[in-house]
Amino acid sequence: MEEAFIYKNKYLKEVKTNVLEDFVQNDKHYLVLEKNIFYPQGGGQKGDRGSIFVDGTEFNVVNTVKDFNGRSVALLEIENKNEESWVGKEVQVFLNWAFRYQQMRLHSALHLLHYFIVQVLEEIEYPTLSMINTDGTAINQYQEERITKELMDEVYSKITSEIDKGGKMVTYPDLEKEGYRYWKYKDYIIPCGGIHADDVKEIGKISFDYSSKKGHQTIKIKLED
Repeated sequence: MEEAFIYKNKYLKEVKTNVLEDFVQNDKHYLVLEKNIFYPQGGGQKGDRGSIFVDGTEFNVVNTVKDFNGRSVALLEIENKNEESWVGKEVQVFLNWAFRYQQMRLHSALHLLHYFIVQVLEEIEYPTLSMINTDGTAINQYQEERITKELMDEVYSKITSEIDKGGKMVTYPDLEKEGYRYWKYKDYIIPCGGIHADDVKEIGKISFDYSSKKGHQTIKIKLED
């Protein structure tokens, strides 16, 4: 199954596979692959990009999105594709690994941020906004007056210490609900279908920027290496 392949092979940077579908929608060319390593945009995480070689010619994969009809397949958006159908062709695809790994680290950092806020405050609602940018930054936004600059200084100290030590993060599917997945760190579990690093140590050096405006507390995380 396509979903299982991508989650079991999230560190795979390239794969040789076959094209199952090739179609145009809203003037954009999309492919569905038999073995897919591209993550479709969702949950604040950007869609993967990269390249595909077809009959020796390279084409750019400029985005990956979820299927328009709700199927558990990823749609690769191809730039400047010709009119020839690629269905049945064997192709070689390559992830833009630098971009993917940045997304994985940022997504993991946002979850670790929330984990430690929960550890300090014990009970707190999920962020009202959780978003990953393309510039090496990501944000969690809350509506929680207990999240102050002083609390975030404490959380930052805990996170940086945890990253230095390392710790395994686990993701797994819901056995009863198709398409549902969970992220687990230690004894804390949240629903999430994103792509994450295996170990918090991979997040690397980060910095925080805290702001509070109109009842919203925003923490921006930046990757520093």
